[in-house]
Amino acid sequence: MQPWRSRTGRHPLWATLVLALAAAGCFHSEPAAKLGKDQRSEQPSVVAQSRLTAQPLLDEAAGVVRAYWQARGLAFSIREAAPLRDHEDGAAASLSGGVIEDAHANGNPPSQNLTLSEIHVYVPRPERFPRVFLAAVTATDPDTSPEIYLVVFTKGARQAPWKASWWVKYANNTPLPSIVVDQDGFATQLAPSQQRRVLVTDAVTVERRLRDYLTQAEETDTPPRSGFFTDTADTYGTVKANEAFKKQSAQNGVAVGQSLKDARLPGFACLTRDGALFAVTIRADKLVGFLASPLVQDANQIQADRRIPPGSYRAVLYRYLATYAIQVPRTGSTDPRAVAVASSWSVTAVTART
Repeated sequence: MQPWRSRTGRHPLWATLVLALAAAGCFHSEPAAKLGKDQRSEQPSVVAQSRLTAQPLLDEAAGVVRAYWQARGLAFSIREAAPLRDHEDGAAASLSGGVIEDAHANGNPPSQNLTLSEIHVYVPRPERFPRVFLAAVTATDPDTSPEIYLVVFTKGARQAPWKASWWVKYANNTPLPSIVVDQDGFATQLAPSQQRRVLVTDAVTVERRLRDYLTQAEETDTPPRSGFFTDTADTYGTVKANEAFKKQSAQNGVAVGQSLKDARLPGFACLTRDGALFAVTIRADKLVGFLASPLVQDANQIQADRRIPPGSYRAVLYRYLATYAIQVPRTGSTDPRAVAVASSWSVTAVTART
């Protein structure tokens, strides 16, 4: 049984710093490949009327995704978060808000208004609130390759609206996870106790181990001897890009330090054929210190990031939010290590220090 699917139609130093921030994975996410035939889903068959089937809820979820994507496209194109206020919360709101604020503050071109071309929705049985469903969205544009986003939607109470609570831009050429659906078309959301029983771990532990891995990788010249994570572009690759950024900055008299912290946002887990797909969130504080000479922001805020007010500063603190999609295998799997299959980073706050 397969999930439901639908189709629908400046200053040299500062410039170096901004470019290096992007290269270091601070805004990391890579274009995604088209879905292969083996990942294209068919509508689940209809079963006896006396049994609860997923189809009405799948149709509802697809409508929620369409409305959200329309609001998202408007917000990103006009560089204003207002259209998303009724459609996002949690990590999704912080992530989108950071992208929009950066574009608005620094005069970046509007984001591509990608057209929604395909939706896969995975809806668990509606047994209690809060309710959750996962969407895999494929968006296209004539000038770009298709992009795939994973989005977690939540509904806190019967009268509450559905909102996107978490999203990530999927990694290039990485197959979508094989979400398990039952004979009625329902997916399985794993509660923390179920996560520990099926996987001997849970979302809180996965998030903590991710932070530990990224911290250890930055402190060594070789990948950490992790028994939990496989070294991928979204784990070890991100760390090495940050390390290169730090070395380049040091040559310009700029010191960079980073600390990873618990974002204190909920994680989610959906059962897959091989284990579970986890959606987790971390926070990073990156302190950039100007040792050789202070950063001077002019009255027109042209010299540096426009979120920095006019003045002279010895340091700037960037606060990031990062979402990670992590595939964790079942207990007893041949390769027991988890794989980070996607990550998205966004600056959510900029604080200048004298």
